[in-house]
Parts: sequence; C-alpha cells; structure tokens
Amino acid sequence: MSSATTSHDVPDADFADAVLHARNVVAAQLRHLSPGLDVGDIDRYQPLSAEVGADIDDLTALIQAVRDATGIALPARLVDEHTSLEDLARALATRQRQRRPARPFDGAPTVTP
Repeated sequence: MSSATTSHDVPDADFADAVLHARNVVAAQLRHLSPGLDVGDIDRYQPLSAEVGADIDDLTALIQAVRDATGIALPARLVDEHTSLEDLARALATRQRQRRPARPFDGAPTVTP
C-alpha cells in the first residue's frame, strides 16, 4: 500500500529534482550577493549564520534576491539564526510545487485555455 509523500518524508523523484534546482537557485543568489564566497564549501544543512556569518539582514536580502530571480516569495518566518541553505531550497521547491498546475490523471482530458 502506498502513501502520499510530503516534503517531510523521503522525497519523491520530482520533489528531489525540484530541491536540487532550488538549491542551485539559492546558491546562485548567494554568489551574487557575496561574490568572494565559495558556495561549494557550505554545508547545506548547517545554519548560514555559522557557515558564512550571515545575519538576519543578509538572509532577508537573500530571500529577496531569490524572489527577484524566481517570482516566488519565501516566508519571512523562515529567516532566523538557524536557517540553512537546505531550508531555503526546500521552501523554494515546496512553493514552486504549490504553484505548478496539477497533472491530469491518465486518460483524463487535458483542458488548454
């Protein structure tokens, strides 16, 4: 018997791909905001405050840059001293998934506007 997968469970392949893409988007914005930063050295599970010395203003600027790049606003409550690169990537992937239209069931007619 299968059960639905949430972002808190082991991710399905589509969500894993979305997180990977979102991670790349967040990393690109980090590089843009801090050109000398070697994003590849960041432990994505550790707080950005510890990894790169990011404070609340830096994290707020980062989520604004992500919004400018993607059109997706991440929640302000996500920004605190514990926020990691992975937190931001998973939040972005979740928001992207919520905005994506649902796929029709096999055999269901597809309506195109």
